[in-house]
Amino acid sequence: MIAVQPHRLLYVFAFIKFLVLGLLIIPPWSGPDEIGHYSYISDLGKGTFPGFKTSKMDPEARSSAWKNEQDPLNWILAHPPLYHAALAPLSFVLDQANSSVLVKLKWYRSVSALLAVIALMFIFGATRAITGSYSAGVFAISVPTFTPMLATTAGLANHDIAIFSLGAAGTYFFVRALNTTQEKFQLLTLLMFALTSLTKATGVPILVGFTLLFLVVNAFRKSLNFRYAGMVALIWLPVVGWHAYMAIFHDLVLVIYRDQNMISAEKVSFLSFLHNVPVTETVISTFSGFIWVVRDSSVSAVTSFPNGNLLILFMLAIIALLGAAAWSVVASKRWWVSDNAVVSGSLFAGAALCSVAIGIYTATQMPYTAIIIGLVVFLGLVSFASSYRLLIERNASLEFSVVAFAATTCTLILLMHTFYTIYLDRGRAGALHGRYIYMIAPLFLAALINEIEKFPFRKIVYFCVLAGFVLFDSIYWVRFALPIYRSIDNF
Repeated sequence: MIAVQPHRLLYVFAFIKFLVLGLLIIPPWSGPDEIGHYSYISDLGKGTFPGFKTSKMDPEARSSAWKNEQDPLNWILAHPPLYHAALAPLSFVLDQANSSVLVKLKWYRSVSALLAVIALMFIFGATRAITGSYSAGVFAISVPTFTPMLATTAGLANHDIAIFSLGAAGTYFFVRALNTTQEKFQLLTLLMFALTSLTKATGVPILVGFTLLFLVVNAFRKSLNFRYAGMVALIWLPVVGWHAYMAIFHDLVLVIYRDQNMISAEKVSFLSFLHNVPVTETVISTFSGFIWVVRDSSVSAVTSFPNGNLLILFMLAIIALLGAAAWSVVASKRWWVSDNAVVSGSLFAGAALCSVAIGIYTATQMPYTAIIIGLVVFLGLVSFASSYRLLIERNASLEFSVVAFAATTCTLILLMHTFYTIYLDRGRAGALHGRYIYMIAPLFLAALINEIEKFPFRKIVYFCVLAGFVLFDSIYWVRFALPIYRSIDNF
């Protein structure tokens, strides 16, 4: 009898789960901006490039999704077209077969399920390669599989699952680059994040960061050459081309439209925004699941946050994951910035105090959120302090965690500022969800597990965290999501 390894069983389970959600449970057009993504794909499949601020929603999709006569513009056209262009051939084939609009939507959702599983494969490969542990790799793919928000996204037609998959691929090639020091894996890392940037503009900062990292490290180690620089420039060319086109011709900078009627930053500062608007609570809570109800062309998103003990369970699982990694960092001498214990201890203490202050200041509603923010900030601050070691020593495991934690912290800062810009533009908070960090999530998750592998009670941590995610995911679908979805007209 041939034994099937657990990680392969998880791939099959995840694929079936995502397909069931997309094809049987989540009603059509009940995904964030799903009708916009469908219309974008449909236009490209018909051989026409839709015009920003001129193209409207696909007529068949519009009549299927909405019961009124409104005909809005397709707001998704502000995003880069890679995901939609990749599905355009499938759209063309389905059109030739005279497939109905719902059949085509199911096909696009099936592609999302496949992309999600591909992401899990890259996450497993990256985590196992950097830790050398099979159980760590299995745990790494279990967490996203049992995260309600990720599972929901994997069952919908959207570009967010594509950037998650590309981000996972970038993480895998980054690990290979550290383990082998071969230029081709650095270039493949940059290529994956470039493709992410051509799928969603939020991938651009990550691409900038990794490009600077490789160029500086290679220059310091005297391995930088014209051929390598030329390949980097070639990778960057389509990214610069697309975003320059949108900025010059449509006044759209990384999908943020510069409206002259925006609220003045003098009236609402960035710090006051973070303190007074529950941004962090909302973003973190979206990972516990969300429901998107389509009523009409002015799409209404109803986000369901489980509360009480159920939400506490989810928060505690995340805190255990972050806390174990932070403890491992503090307890490991490889993170010391000096051989002097007093100097290193003072650094850790200072980082901890700053993290506590930032957590309390930005988390205004839930104490659990303050702890999560504080732990993430602590890992980021310690990584910034240790970043100089990337130039003077070669330790793949340490380099990976330093880069991952620092990159995640920078990404979150930019994300908060994006929310702030949206607030100034609209006069209210908007788009507060965690899908913005999908491109960095695989890197951060693998780094957390990389540090937990040094934790003495790591198996207990893995068991408790995974049990919490599985239990929460099960309760979420049974008590919240399924009853709401059953009340909406299904396929």
